[in-house]
Amino acid sequence: LAAVYASSAETEQKWKCSLAILGKYRTSAGISCETLCATLKSADSSLKEVDLSHNDLRDSGVKHLSDGLSSSQCKLEIFRLAYCSLSVNSIQMLSSALQSAHSPLRGLDLSNNDLHDSGVELLCAGLESSRCKLEIVKLSGCLVTEEGCSYLASALSSNPSHLKELDLTYNNPGDTGVNVLSARLEDPHCKLETLKYVKLCSVWCEHDCVHVGILVSNLYSLLLLCRLSGCGLTGESCKSLTSVLQTENSLKELELNNNDLQDSGVEELCAGLTSLRCILEILGFLTTKYSTLNCQGYYNKVEAIGNDTNSAMKW
Repeated sequence: LAAVYASSAETEQKWKCSLAILGKYRTSAGISCETLCATLKSADSSLKEVDLSHNDLRDSGVKHLSDGLSSSQCKLEIFRLAYCSLSVNSIQMLSSALQSAHSPLRGLDLSNNDLHDSGVELLCAGLESSRCKLEIVKLSGCLVTEEGCSYLASALSSNPSHLKELDLTYNNPGDTGVNVLSARLEDPHCKLETLKYVKLCSVWCEHDCVHVGILVSNLYSLLLLCRLSGCGLTGESCKSLTSVLQTENSLKELELNNNDLQDSGVEELCAGLTSLRCILEILGFLTTKYSTLNCQGYYNKVEAIGNDTNSAMKW
C-alpha cells in the first residue's frame, strides 16, 4: 500500500492533513484515485507530493489522476508511480497532462514500469511541449533501448530549458543511445545536470574500459555528476577518467563504488585530483578493491588535496 499525504473528503473538507491509502484491489484503487482527483482539483488543496508506487492503478485510475493534474487548481510538484504496471494508454494520458497549460509538475518517477520504447515515445510527446516544466524524470528499469534514447534526445532538443535530471539506470541504451543523448548535452540551452546510467555500464563497458572515458569526456562540458557504481571498471578505466578530471569545467561528483580499480586506478585518480583544472567536489569508491597496505598513503594524498586552497574537494 502507498500512503498519500492528503485526507479524504469525508475526513477533512479542506484537504490539509494526513492520510489516504490506495489499495491494490480493483474497487479501492478506483475509488481512491477518483477521490484524489477531487483533492487535486480543490482550490484549498496544498498537496505537493504524492507517492502511489506499488499500486495497480489501471487506466481508469490514471485517467482520474491525469484529470486532476490538468486542473488549474492543482499544485502537485512531485508524482511517484513506480511499480504501477502502467499501460501504454496510461502513459498517453499522463503525457497529455504534462502538456496542460496548468501542469505544475517538477518531478515524475515512472521507474520499473514496462514502458518499452513505445511508452517512452508517448511520454516524450509531453516532455517536448513548451508547457512541460518537469525537472526530474526517472525511468529506471523501464526497458528503454537506444530507440527510446533517441526519443528522449529529441524531446531535449525541443524543450531543453527545464529537465535537470534523467535517470536511465537498469536499461539498455547501448553505445548508440548514450551517444545520441551526449550530443544533446552540447546544446548550450540544455540544463541537464545529472544523467544516470548506473549498472548499464557493466553491459557495454566491461570488455572495453576506454568507452568509460569516451562517455564521460563527451558529457563533461555540462554533466556535473557521473555515477558508475558496480560497472566492472578496472584501473585501466581510471586513465580515461583522470584525463576528464584534468579538463577545464569537468565533473563535480564522481561515484565509482563497487569496482575493481586496484592500486593503479586509485593512483591515477589521485593524479587527476591534483590538476588545477579539476573541480571535483565529491569522489566515492566505497568497497572498491585496492591494497589495504596503501590505504593510509591514499588517504594522505587525498587529504592533502582537500586541504589545498586551490582544490574544490569538500571534507
